[in-house]
Amino acid sequence: MASMSISEASTTVVNMNPDAVEKLIGLVGSTVGKELPKPSDLTSFVALMTEHTDALIAGSSDSDAEGCFQILFFDLQEEREPEVARKLVSEISDALNGSEEKAALRLRILANLYNALVADEGV
Repeated sequence: MASMSISEASTTVVNMNPDAVEKLIGLVGSTVGKELPKPSDLTSFVALMTEHTDALIAGSSDSDAEGCFQILFFDLQEEREPEVARKLVSEISDALNGSEEKAALRLRILANLYNALVADEGV
């Protein structure tokens, strides 16, 4: 599987390329040192990202880690069930709050999550 930069992944996801998530997961997998499965839905995408949050933050540049979460947040904005969205936001927040390593980066990512969801009154 070909790897891509975060900026390419972000552009690709925004353009709704069906291979974008798979390529992003390849990038995350290379950061954590193992091949990761392509998530089948948003819930599995969040589970995969939260499982590897600490390794992603520790093992990649701040901009790459932040970009990965921005792509996740883009997909999260598409969730139309408020209960599901609240549960996923909680899981993401818990993963980001699970360590103090690179605390400023974790706070920026949490702020990005807030900004992505602030207009959605259901979450």
